[in-house]
Amino acid sequence: MRTAILTTLLLVACSAADDPPLDTGDDDGVDDPVDPDGDADFDVSDRIESLAPAATRHVYGTTPQGQSLVYYKLAPAAPNGKRALITFGLHGFEDAWKQDGRALFSIAHEAIAYYGNDPSRLHGWTVYIVPTANPDGMRFGINNWREGSGAYGRCTSLGKDINRHVSEGTSREQRALRALFDDIDPTIAIDVHGWYNTYYGDSTIGGYFQRSFNAAYDGKPARYCFVSSTGAMDCGATLGGVFHGTTSIGHDLFVEWAMRERGVPAALVEYPAPDFNLNGVFDSVWDAELGYRRMGKNTLAKLWGRTRVALDNLFANE
Repeated sequence: MRTAILTTLLLVACSAADDPPLDTGDDDGVDDPVDPDGDADFDVSDRIESLAPAATRHVYGTTPQGQSLVYYKLAPAAPNGKRALITFGLHGFEDAWKQDGRALFSIAHEAIAYYGNDPSRLHGWTVYIVPTANPDGMRFGINNWREGSGAYGRCTSLGKDINRHVSEGTSREQRALRALFDDIDPTIAIDVHGWYNTYYGDSTIGGYFQRSFNAAYDGKPARYCFVSSTGAMDCGATLGGVFHGTTSIGHDLFVEWAMRERGVPAALVEYPAPDFNLNGVFDSVWDAELGYRRMGKNTLAKLWGRTRVALDNLFANE
């Protein structure tokens, strides 16, 4: 049986006057519809089983399907007044394989466990992590279609893309995320996606990820390939081993909205694609249900490792 990669958490629930209402339950009672026997590589149940004393779980809204919109607050012993909002999974599907937003959710939980168990690594930053801003799409979605009728997976259950038309507030999830942003009033914001091997937006924030992913490390592949929406492999040159970066970003994406409307430095980080050609230690797994390869646990660990290096350096130096 495949085992979950996540380091699971037991979070001490406590309310704070400046935070949105706290959900004191230890899970949402959500079963994994794809792997009902619980043997998925990527556990999306939000269950809590071991201690991360500096982390508290909060709810900032609900989805049309009745799921909680959850964030975790990671508090240092001596806050320095700096606050980072890190969002994952605005898209439940990210185009590499079916339900690949689950990989982003898993990395978010690794970050919660890592900093929650050793808040000294925050260097005084208070960090807010949204593991998935689109739990309906991640858990129950069926496709990676762009916004429109029948789109559910990348988009919300009502066919809305949380990362488009942000200033308009086109979905319940998007409006709740904007409200959370304003409640937190972050110093910086980071929005994590896949799989274009680049960052968009603020060069200082993005630069930490660029340096981390471009550094030499054990098992780094020569280039990255991903599965397209048709199930075909794509190893285009632009998805090569160099992690790119640009200050340009599309209008009214979440990060662009944060910079333009709220004046907050922000970056959209696109992870490198999984290595489906097996040209490095980055691994993939043949999934008979999907009919093609998907990310393996070793790749997930590498992506979290590069993320950890980027965030550690950012918190220590900014």
